[in-house]
Amino acid sequence: MKSTLLFLISLFLILQSIAQDYQREVKYIHPADSLVLINLPELELPDSYKGEKTLLLPLELDNSSLPYFRSIFSQDGWSCGQAASIGYNFTYEINRVRNLVADTTVNLYPTHFAYNFYNDGNYSQGVCYHHTFDVLRSCGTPNVYDYGGMSNGHLHWMSDYEKYYNGMHNKIDKIYSISVADEEGLMTLKHWLNDHLTGTEYGGLANFYTDVIGVNLLPPGTPEEGKSVVTQFGNYSGHALTIIGWNDSIRWDYNEDGQYTNDIDINNDGIVNVKDWEIGGFRLANSHGENWADSGFSYVMSKVLAEEKYNGGIWNKAVHVISVKEDYIPFLTYKIELKHTSRTRLKVIAGVSSDTTDLWPEHTMEFPMFNYQGGDHYMQGVDTIESQKTIIFGLDVTPLLSFIEYNEPAKFFFQVQEYDPNNKAIGRLIYFALMDYLNGGQEIPSPVSDIPLTENGYTTLSVVHNPSYEKIIIDTEELPALISGQPYSHQLTASGGDDPYKWDLLRSYSINQYYENYPVIVGQELTPNSTLNGYVTQPIPFSFPFYGQTYDSITIHVDGFLMFNEIKYPFPYQIYDEVLFKHEPMLAVFLNQNIQIFESNQGLWYEGNEEYSAFRWVVELVNDDGVIPLDFTVFLYPDGKIEYYFQDFGNPDDYRRITGISMGDGFNYELAGFTNNVPVESQQVVSFIPKNFLSDLSIDNDGLLSTEELFESKIYDITVKVTDNNEISDRKSFQISSGIIYDYTIVSGDDNRIDPGEEP
Repeated sequence: MKSTLLFLISLFLILQSIAQDYQREVKYIHPADSLVLINLPELELPDSYKGEKTLLLPLELDNSSLPYFRSIFSQDGWSCGQAASIGYNFTYEINRVRNLVADTTVNLYPTHFAYNFYNDGNYSQGVCYHHTFDVLRSCGTPNVYDYGGMSNGHLHWMSDYEKYYNGMHNKIDKIYSISVADEEGLMTLKHWLNDHLTGTEYGGLANFYTDVIGVNLLPPGTPEEGKSVVTQFGNYSGHALTIIGWNDSIRWDYNEDGQYTNDIDINNDGIVNVKDWEIGGFRLANSHGENWADSGFSYVMSKVLAEEKYNGGIWNKAVHVISVKEDYIPFLTYKIELKHTSRTRLKVIAGVSSDTTDLWPEHTMEFPMFNYQGGDHYMQGVDTIESQKTIIFGLDVTPLLSFIEYNEPAKFFFQVQEYDPNNKAIGRLIYFALMDYLNGGQEIPSPVSDIPLTENGYTTLSVVHNPSYEKIIIDTEELPALISGQPYSHQLTASGGDDPYKWDLLRSYSINQYYENYPVIVGQELTPNSTLNGYVTQPIPFSFPFYGQTYDSITIHVDGFLMFNEIKYPFPYQIYDEVLFKHEPMLAVFLNQNIQIFESNQGLWYEGNEEYSAFRWVVELVNDDGVIPLDFTVFLYPDGKIEYYFQDFGNPDDYRRITGISMGDGFNYELAGFTNNVPVESQQVVSFIPKNFLSDLSIDNDGLLSTEELFESKIYDITVKVTDNNEISDRKSFQISSGIIYDYTIVSGDDNRIDPGEEP
């Protein structure tokens, strides 16, 4: 009796500890991250997988039994997103394509290499797995052996070029979403788990966000009786889990009628669907160690995946899956040695120019790491050790080959941008070299080394080199003319580079900057729902065209931007405004989440008629140095033209913000040249003028261009981009009309920007 009592007490303490872990970790997945995940490409069940192929699926499957799946582990800190997506999913997928066993540190992949770039140096900072997928897509990840463990602490940044280079070989290729709201969605998930929807010998895994409030036990007399099962989740969406398989036979009696059915309306909503299922479920792996549920595993009923979140479901009724690059090899990399006392004040940039006399890069490339991240710490994270101020790292800059000519020399730039207006930190750029693996790993060092970083500005080093690579080229010379009133399609072709290719449409605006008197907007004062991060929606008297869509009302946010729907902002976990900017349609005039309305003479104003609509902010920015008054205005016009006006702000070095416009798809956006710096002179105007493009024009992965739009008698601008397996791309623009054909290749403008984090 005593031993039984002691066992029950011990079990209670274990369960209480697990529950406390969940309470510490569970947070809402904030809308900025939600928008990103919603906008991921969605996998649907191909016609060839319907019918007989679905009937041939096994009744149960468990991919954790395969040698590619690693053992259950306990996450460190609030890194559940990385534990699920990298620790389980990526580790499984990369080992599967390479046919390696996930039982050594060489074949395991850490959570914290990616996590520590986004946690702001905070142990309790959750990070959405989308952000860290960006790291794995553009930069790769080292294995556990090179990194020194699964976590190695919440502050650690790895220092060793060879380890960064090794990690560049381990990359994600694509990320997809699968809706599991209905039976077809669940079948799509099953086929992914079975064969990736492509006929592979072994299937994949899937991740999703929700929370866990506890597990039940499958009832006696049913398949898998006594095993753990989740019959509903809680109210939050801050914990990530991994789906590893399914079992079509498990049962749970939701309506307690003594029977298990999938064909009765048990929730009394008048229809019978997955929300009424009491038979069938999926298999989960968690990252709370082997003490959770069945040694770290549990079932979840299929009904739960399709339920509304408020009724115990998962976030957005969606799961996320990945594909990986089996044998990626970087062609060009940078080797850098950098010293600084505050890594959160630094951003690194790579660039290239075909003109070797240039003093500034013609094309630039930014990265999802070393980008004002990691908190106010030394470069490697430990502030009490002098050597931790210095870090040696590598960057994969292979995409820069997109902008150079074959067998012609080019100038490669490395830049460090320091944002430190009060000179609180100091540093040095000790070493920079271009590494050319097209030529056996040739190292081309900069002739200049060990120089102090420019205070609150750019430090630039460069080398001249000829990498000699035949890049991918769009072969299509011209597009056939449109025929009014008829659907249009045309196959584009490309050659060179490495298969497979990926095609995208680029929708661009021309940007102009000039000086003009600041307009006085004295119209209607608007009342936001909060003077701190609040918003208010205002109808306008015309349909405003923006990236091919039209809007009749605008939502103005206190924090310096306009949107076209009402979402709360900012959000828990939101550290970087760039996420929201890139993945939601918006006009960012002065986007900064630290803006507020405080004084009685401050506020938001609207003035408009059939010729324009104008919105004005008179607000203040609160930063480390105090409160700074701001005054700026945006004008919108019926033809889609946009104008930003900025009143005199005083000292421009005290501000950080985003100024630009975004379509919200992750890669169609425009940034003003002075983003993150206020104009040096007052009354500066930035205008964005849309080019003529067809709003419903689309292009598929094979380069088929098509539209159903009924055409007007005008010339349209069409810009396409093709990218090969090495992330090297070519861009080409065409003009098309009913009878007039003209084409040209983009050589300048914002298309020079490479965004390694753009969506697949």
